[in-house]
Amino acid sequence: IGGVQLHAQQLCDRLAAEMEDAGGLDWHRFERAWGRITRRVVFGDAAADDRDLTAALDALRRSANWAYLTPGRARARAALLGRLRAHLERAEPGTMAAAVAGEDPEPSVHPADQVAHWLFAFDAAGIALIRTLALLAVNRAHRHVARCELGASAPDVPEELPYLRSCVLESLRLWPTTPLLLRESTAETR
Repeated sequence: IGGVQLHAQQLCDRLAAEMEDAGGLDWHRFERAWGRITRRVVFGDAAADDRDLTAALDALRRSANWAYLTPGRARARAALLGRLRAHLERAEPGTMAAAVAGEDPEPSVHPADQVAHWLFAFDAAGIALIRTLALLAVNRAHRHVARCELGASAPDVPEELPYLRSCVLESLRLWPTTPLLLRESTAETR
C-alpha cells in the first residue's frame, strides 16, 4: 500500500505542477490525473496510462444511463470485461487487483464485474473531490483551515482529517453525485 500512496502522491505533485503552469485547475486536467491515479491504485503501473479502459467504461455508462430506452451493448461490454480481466490477471503487488487475486470467490462471483463498480465509485469520489476544491477555492477562511489541517498531518501517517472530511461531506450534501438510482430486480419483489 505504501507504494500506491507514493505513486499517487507523485501523480498529485505532477498535477499541481501542471496547474501552476496552466494558471489553475480545470475539470479536464483533473479528470485525466484522477483517472490515472484510479487505474494505478486498482491495477498498478501497467494500467495507469490505459485511458482506453476508462473511455470504454464511460461509453458504456453513458449508454446505461438510458436504462431500458436503448439497446444493450453486449460486444462493447464483453470487450471491457476482457480488458478488466487482463489487468486483473497481472495483479501487481499492493493494488486492489492483488487483493482480488488473493481471494477464491464462489463461481457465481465475477471479479471483473465488481471491479467495474469500483471504478464507478472512484469516479464519484473524483467528482466529490473537485467540487470540494471548488468550495475551498471560493472561501479563503475555510481554505486556510483546510491547509492548516493538512500541514499538521505527517505525509506518511494516515490520520483522520475531520475538517476536510466535513468539507467533502458538505460538497456531497450540496451536489450529490448520484441523484437517481435505477435497480433491476432479479427475483419477485413485494
